[in-house]
Amino acid sequence: EPIDPRAAVPEGIEEILLISKALVDLTPGSTKGQLLYASTEYLARNFETAQETIQNCLRFDPKNARAFMLLAQICFEQENYSSATDDLDQALSNDFKLRHSAQFNILKAKVHLKLHEYDQAVFVLEKAVVQCESNNNTEEPNAKSEEMLTGHTSIKDRVAIHMDLIRVYLKKNEND
Repeated sequence: EPIDPRAAVPEGIEEILLISKALVDLTPGSTKGQLLYASTEYLARNFETAQETIQNCLRFDPKNARAFMLLAQICFEQENYSSATDDLDQALSNDFKLRHSAQFNILKAKVHLKLHEYDQAVFVLEKAVVQCESNNNTEEPNAKSEEMLTGHTSIKDRVAIHMDLIRVYLKKNEND
């Protein structure tokens, strides 16, 4: 998630921005480099620069699911929930394995929650809980990014799913 809008950009992020920008400038066709730079700009709340970089990335690779996921995160932060939904749908259509991703399901549920679509949010999160349980029957992977490679969900993501499910149930009960 991006830094708090009231907080200063941490020094480490500024350094990563400089390095990743240099990487993009040296290798403009590298979608990985562009996504790294766009992700860092997103973390620093430089949403316009991040979106421009992602759009450039999509010119090279129009089916890049990670790019659409990042666009969805940016749209969510900008409270543009309709575009976030569209970008999530595009990401899923480009990589159907995302339906098993905790990050995808958490963001999808958060969008539903913001749109007051509580039943859909519950459905997404309950499905994610079941998916986490079935994915984590073997030992926990060490690398954070292994969810996409192995199907394992980190403890942090499992907790986030359960916490979001609690939030949705509370919000749903408030409105019933």
